[in-house]
Amino acid sequence: MERMWNLRTECRLRMTWLIFLISPLWETVLLLMSLMERVLLLVSLMERVLVFMSLMEKVLLWMSLVERELFLMSVMERVLFVDIADVESAGVDVPDVESAVVDIPDDESSVITLKFGPVRTRGRLKGQDRTGRFA
Repeated sequence: MERMWNLRTECRLRMTWLIFLISPLWETVLLLMSLMERVLLLVSLMERVLVFMSLMEKVLLWMSLVERELFLMSVMERVLFVDIADVESAGVDVPDVESAVVDIPDDESSVITLKFGPVRTRGRLKGQDRTGRFA
């Protein structure tokens, strides 16, 4: 009976020590799992930020294309007001205005190159003086 009592006590002591040993390990495992969950949430948030940045990049690209188109439209509006008399006074025969090819520069310079067949000249926009500045 005494021996049985000692075995039970020893078993309880071992279980108690085992619980004391396992409990911090279990808490550490739970803490690591919580940390991993937060890391995964952070990765998910970063993925959403990257998707948003990609969308913003597409919007900015679209806006730059629209800006370029608006610039070209404004240049084309200025081309409509080219003073043909200035081109003719430069010694260039202008047989047909509609057959002129307009060379639009990439920057916002005010001088536009007009090509009439094999002849090439530089015309000024209406309202410009001889230096190319607007009055």
